[in-house]
Amino acid sequence: MTTDQTPSKEELEAEITELRQSVGETVDALSRRLDVKARVKERARSVPTAVPVGIAAAVVAGIGFWLWRRRG
Repeated sequence: MTTDQTPSKEELEAEITELRQSVGETVDALSRRLDVKARVKERARSVPTAVPVGIAAAVVAGIGFWLWRRRG
């Protein structure tokens, strides 16, 4: 700062640049958190492929057992 405690033009511009960067980062973070579609897709990619296969096998086994019990 200058001697009379008022910031110079360069200091103000530097502060504005820092503030813009900070606000931009905050907006980016909020956008990522609010993008539900992208978050669901990312979560779906992280699920191992064996899980859906195991679920399908359990469903088929359950239906088979139910049919067997129903006829028996």
